Amino acid sequence: MPARQVAPCWLRIIGHCCADDNALLQGVLQGSNAVHQSEMRLIQAQQRFQKWADSMPIVVWTAASDNQLTFVSQLMSTFSGMQTEDLLLNWLDIVHPEDRERVMSHWQHCLRTGDPYNIEFRFRRLDGQYIWHLTRAVAVYDNYGQIEKWLGSAMALGAGAKPGLALVSPARVT
Repeated sequence: MPARQVAPCWLRIIGHCCADDNALLQGVLQGSNAVHQSEMRLIQAQQRFQKWADSMPIVVWTAASDNQLTFVSQLMSTFSGMQTEDLLLNWLDIVHPEDRERVMSHWQHCLRTGDPYNIEFRFRRLDGQYIWHLTRAVAVYDNYGQIEKWLGSAMALGAGAKPGLALVSPARVT
């Protein structure tokens, strides 16, 4: 008869030593398979999201409710030549200096109000040229109506694109 396969069992041990009982350990042994499986599903979902975002022909990004970028797809690292970790902390460094104040003013307004973020500005490409992008984001709310995070994208409009063209509906473009 073949050996029976036994599935691993995840346990959580919570205990403490009793000082007056000569190193007696008292505690609780708790099965945590469900917790471990939930954590694994979350990790797998995050990995799927990253693969999906990296497969897109646009930049995909997320930000926390406090303004801090939490994710940026690989396309922006390739485009700008900056490492992902640097982009998360210093993304404003690749925004054209003439656009920075306007970009941050609009972003701060959206963070305060929850209005959708919709703006065109220039990002610096690896070769030093600035390329116009249409950047959009929407707030994601928690169960209490508070902004939990922002989901965003940035699409290159081209080196010679005219600002404002992408913000007009196609029916009105002449």
